[in-house]
Amino acid sequence: MLPSLDNFLSFGSEVIQDRADYKQMLVDIYTTAMTSSQLGENDRVDGSKLAESLLLNLRSSLDEVCMIRFGSATDCH
Repeated sequence: MLPSLDNFLSFGSEVIQDRADYKQMLVDIYTTAMTSSQLGENDRVDGSKLAESLLLNLRSSLDEVCMIRFGSATDCH
């Protein structure tokens, strides 16, 4: 799923920047990948790549999304 999400972020960033619900969904996918006990290491790697793509493609438009979640998601076991 990561290649599709990265493609959406790379080529559709203008649309995603205008939609707070899309940004929240992407952050929720990242949070789930990092905190779910049913997912493994590879899923956490993909979650990290998604976070990287979010930060690079949506530079200043992630301000209204709860950024605390990025920090708290790394507290997983």
